Amino acid sequence: MNVNPIVDTQRSGLIGLETITTVKPETIAEIWEAAEAFISPELTRRIWGLNCLIKQQAIYISPLVAYLMATRLAEPDIELRSRIVHTLANTLSPMDRTTTVQEAVVNVLNNYLKSMRTRMIFSLIQVVDFDKSLEPDVAALLSVCSFAGGHLADILANRDISINIRKQAAIFIGRIGFLDALPAMEKIAFRMESRKNNWNSSFNDNDDELYILVQDALLNLRAP
Repeated sequence: MNVNPIVDTQRSGLIGLETITTVKPETIAEIWEAAEAFISPELTRRIWGLNCLIKQQAIYISPLVAYLMATRLAEPDIELRSRIVHTLANTLSPMDRTTTVQEAVVNVLNNYLKSMRTRMIFSLIQVVDFDKSLEPDVAALLSVCSFAGGHLADILANRDISINIRKQAAIFIGRIGFLDALPAMEKIAFRMESRKNNWNSSFNDNDDELYILVQDALLNLRAP
């Protein structure tokens, strides 16, 4: 690979690597190419881009790569989105204790995740519905957003949404302890109880399971 030293220096600054002297010029060029591929409209290119960024551990050293990856939490392909979620969660809390993550990277991720809204949070819950083993990773990302409880409650209250997604929303509210969701959860529980006690309602086994999860979440939120 031919590397232009002037262009390479510019790229290094743009992706936040200008102060890291151990990164080789050819690695910077590869990270740049991978970052461009990662936002391609073609799924195969996005997969290649993510594979390359992970291989180079670019997210640990580049705030721009970290930000770019966080913006893909609503990635249309659920399998690729799941890998992105795992990579981001592992960046905030690396499983390998020898891994060093730049402070600027953590700051960028925290700032972005704090601004998550319903669409992004819904996308995260879909990941758990796809792969239950990623529940701790999703919880780690949700816990950064102090407003997530309200958005989760909105998802939980929406009867047009898949029952599995709504169940997972209730689980996360109770597990993480989003106290801001308590008033909404109490209203949801009251409405569900009214339906449950109405013999003319269409309350079914799935509704009953959801009602139990809502009650469990309320117990956690009300615990001293």
